[in-house]
This record gives sequence, C-alpha cells and structure tokens, in this order.
Amino acid sequence: MISFFIGLVGPSGSGKSTLADAIEKEGVAKRFRMDAYYKSFEACPKTPDGRANYDVPESLDLERLYKDLCALKRGETITMPVYDRAQERPVGTELFSPVPVLLIEGLFLYNEPRIRDLIDLRLWIEAPEALIKSRRADRQGSTFDEAYYTHVVCEGQRRYVEPMRRFAKVVLDGSEPTEVVAARAKEAIEKWYNR
Repeated sequence: MISFFIGLVGPSGSGKSTLADAIEKEGVAKRFRMDAYYKSFEACPKTPDGRANYDVPESLDLERLYKDLCALKRGETITMPVYDRAQERPVGTELFSPVPVLLIEGLFLYNEPRIRDLIDLRLWIEAPEALIKSRRADRQGSTFDEAYYTHVVCEGQRRYVEPMRRFAKVVLDGSEPTEVVAARAKEAIEKWYNR
C-alpha cells in the first residue's frame, strides 16, 4: 500500500487542528501530528530570555519525521514519539500504522523540501491576523504573553510559515464555520485523490 498524503499548513490559530479533527471524524483521512517531533527543551533553539523557541523549523526533528513519513508512504508501521508540551520533551513512543489517506498537520511541514515532496495534496488554511491572535489568546488564557506572541510567534510565522503558502495547491479560509471549511477540504481531497 502506498499512502496518499495530505498536508495541512497555516499560521498558529488559523484553524489547522479544528479542521484536522473534523476531517478525521468524518473518516476522510487519519490525522498525523507533526508536533510529535518537537525536540526536547535542551535541544530546542532558545528565545533571548531562555525559553524554547517552538516557532522556528529547527525546533523539530525533521530528519526523523522524514524517515518516518517515508516508511508510512511505503506501507510500514512506525514508532513515533509522544511529545509532552508541559514537560517540553518526548515522553515515550507509540506505534502508528499506515493508512490509505493520511492528513499530516504541522506549522513547518512545507519548509523541508524532502518532506514537502512526499505530500500529494498540499492544503493551506489562513485567517485574518486579529482572529488568529484572538484564538491563541483564548486557547492560552491567563498564560497568553503579548510580547512573546508579537516578537517570537509572529516573527516566526512571517519568516518561516507565510512564505510556504506558495507551495499550497488549495487555500482554505479558516475564518469560515468549521463545517464549511471541512466541506471544502473534503471536496479538494476527493478531487485530488481520484485523479
């Protein structure tokens, strides 16, 4: 079996996880989280104040991700990391079996050319900056750090994420209701899968 890979990329807060959940629940594709490949705090690049900087591609073990995706593409089961964001480190592993259609969600999925070339259909989701910021603030609650968001998150997105939009085959509007975005994504997936 050779899996059909769908990539889902967009700024943090654009609606990637919500859309991935909806697509998986509908049985269109199995979800694969690139976030599982974040490096431990010690190995991660740091912000000027010493925090782990998760908003640069170097914060991920892209070599391991590439090898694992190649194995899944060939129909092999992999042992992937389990990452705990609170502990800022991998805390174990789990088996992940290949499926006919795999939805790979991740902020920096299109940054590494070898990984990008494995993706059969590249989706992009975007939303207005004010909505993205509001979603992130809601998600983080009292721990939302305005300065960190402005100087680390936004800078990372401008430098590493937004330029990758040019590699997308389909662009989705993450400000629309989830069911509308999911329907458009499903339509695109069915069209490309059946080519």
